[in-house]
Amino acid sequence: MVPVISRLLPLLLSALLQRHVAAWTEPIPRVATIASSKSQLQAAKFNPNDDTEEIQTRRGALTLMASSALLWSGGMATNANAYEKTFPVELDTLDADPRTPRERALQQQKPKAPLADPIDLGLGAVLWGGALWLLTGSRSNPLATPLANVLYSPDKEEWLQDRNEGLFAALPAPLLALLGIVFCALGLAIHFVIIQLADGSVNISLELAGVLLIGGGSLELGRIANGEKRLTRGDFDRDTLLEQEFQEFAEKRLQLGGNCHRSEVVQAFRRYHAKYRQADNPDFPLNDLEIEQLLRQWNRKNAGAQTSAAGFYTGIQINAEADVFV
Repeated sequence: MVPVISRLLPLLLSALLQRHVAAWTEPIPRVATIASSKSQLQAAKFNPNDDTEEIQTRRGALTLMASSALLWSGGMATNANAYEKTFPVELDTLDADPRTPRERALQQQKPKAPLADPIDLGLGAVLWGGALWLLTGSRSNPLATPLANVLYSPDKEEWLQDRNEGLFAALPAPLLALLGIVFCALGLAIHFVIIQLADGSVNISLELAGVLLIGGGSLELGRIANGEKRLTRGDFDRDTLLEQEFQEFAEKRLQLGGNCHRSEVVQAFRRYHAKYRQADNPDFPLNDLEIEQLLRQWNRKNAGAQTSAAGFYTGIQINAEADVFV
């Protein structure tokens, strides 16, 4: 709007000046000085030729003024800019806080999270550390063996050799204490992060740690029930020996074809290996369920006989001629 006015204003001024020039430069009759006699008044007449030079001088001066004003006003016209072309020297100092006044007021009114009590921090560290220990597996923890290899020599420690072979071995007390410190430190870090995310609420972190601790305990019991826990060296050696003994029994007492019941195989195995004839033998304890498990493993690897829910195997039978009755 301003540039338009700045362009129209000189044109209007020029038109007004020209109009006044025309009116000013018109011949103006001169009235003669009051004469004392009537004859002098009648004789006094206006002569336009007397003022011609003065009128031309006035007209030229006014024309020059109008032209100068027109040129000056035309030089003042500037183009309109949609955006400001001037910027502050330091942009960082302008609007350093992008928040609105309402947001700043709410932030100031928001209470600061109080510092957690040391007892709550310690309790949270223990709960979170215990939950991590159970969730990752107490007997097959992924941090135990690598840390043990750093602190101990596998050539000198038999338990560490067993762990490196995938077996379970009890950890020494110093290593257990160190693992407890490590997991408590991890638990404290998680506890602190949860407190910050919960706007300073310690109870939320403790409740979540308690829930995970219960879940980790349930998961640990499930591992034990499903047999997913790692075997010790003694259990591994015993299982290996039982597999070898059943393989020897199967080669001499079992044959393909026919059918038999699992209880018959159990009795034949106990007759073949005299040390297992009594299930409650304190030196060589072996119950019927373990023998049935050995039979299932052997059948799955070698015979592939069909089994029924009642315990019958179709496709294998006991070699009665080779069996020894005692």
